[in-house]
Amino acid sequence: MIGFPWETRQDIQDTIDHLFRLDTDFIEIHIALPYYGTSLYNLCMEEGTLTSSTLGSDYFHSSTIGSKYVTMDELNQIRKKTIRKYYLRPMYLIRKLSFALLHPVILKNYIRYGLRVIGM
Repeated sequence: MIGFPWETRQDIQDTIDHLFRLDTDFIEIHIALPYYGTSLYNLCMEEGTLTSSTLGSDYFHSSTIGSKYVTMDELNQIRKKTIRKYYLRPMYLIRKLSFALLHPVILKNYIRYGLRVIGM
C-alpha cells in the first residue's frame, strides 16, 4: 500500500524495492484510502491531504490529493509502472510460462491478465 499522508518518494521506493525482493507470484499495489471515521481519515484531515469533500469517494475516486509529498497522479503512475515492471521481468515470465504450459487453464488466465497489465 502506498500513498499514506507522510510518505515521501523514497518511502514509496523502499516499499517497491521490498516487493521485488520478496519475489512473490502475484502482487497488487493499492493507494491508501481514508474512510470517514477512521484514524487514517483523521490524520489526512490534520495533514491537509483530503479534498474538500469525501462524499462519493471510493477506491476508484479517492478523496485525497495524494501524500504531502507525492500527488495522486504520481501515485497512480508509480502504481502502474511498478506493476508492469514486476510482471514483465524476464525470469518471472519464464517461471510462469514454464508452469502454465503444463496447465492450459492457467495459461489462458495468465494471457488474459497479462493483456490487462500491458494495457494499463
